[in-house]
Amino acid sequence: MFEVDRSRAKFPQFQSGSFMDNLKLGFYDYASLFTNKSLRKRVFVAIFTMVFQQWSGINAILYYAAFIFQDLGLTGNTTSLLASGVGGILLMLATIPAVLYIDQLGRKPVLICGAIGMGISHIIVAALYGAFGPTNWRGHAAAGWVAVVFVWIYQINFGYSWGPGAWVLVAEVFPLGVRAKGISIGASSNWLNNFAIGQATPDMVKSMNYGTFIFFGIICFLAAAFIFF
Repeated sequence: MFEVDRSRAKFPQFQSGSFMDNLKLGFYDYASLFTNKSLRKRVFVAIFTMVFQQWSGINAILYYAAFIFQDLGLTGNTTSLLASGVGGILLMLATIPAVLYIDQLGRKPVLICGAIGMGISHIIVAALYGAFGPTNWRGHAAAGWVAVVFVWIYQINFGYSWGPGAWVLVAEVFPLGVRAKGISIGASSNWLNNFAIGQATPDMVKSMNYGTFIFFGIICFLAAAFIFF
């Protein structure tokens, strides 16, 4: 109702209900998010919150977990798929504290803590991969499992912070009168970056090896700085 009332008050000339008026109304409603300085800043926050959420590497791991775990030395499809399943369960369970405590702890502390935890996990995986992979895992099985554990720790950190927290932040950053359209822009950023990372990850892993985890780790630290400032 707030959004409808705002639209009627701001654009009374486009309220006939015709196709062209509805088209113009939608265009000007979205355009107002970019022409107003305060709203433009909120759009920037929404877009880049989702950029950082996706490029933290979560869907790179979820989409290609079985292959990544094999690269970390897990032998056999069953073992790598089991490790993927464990990661998914941990990710789901980690969202429960976020639902219960994000109001008490605050959005920024949760997102910053999660981003730092994700970044550290990525860097540790990169260090282990650089030291023992991809050809030396057979003689260092324990190191491979340590790397897998830190992938799980990364997923836990994402689950209690950027998984639900990014969506909460994007929703709350906009006033009620433009919230629906603001969220739609944030969601568009999320899915566009989701698509991009899904396409880019295989080539990144192939060409960068452990550098892929360093890249994601740097993005996580930048995400923490983005939320802090």
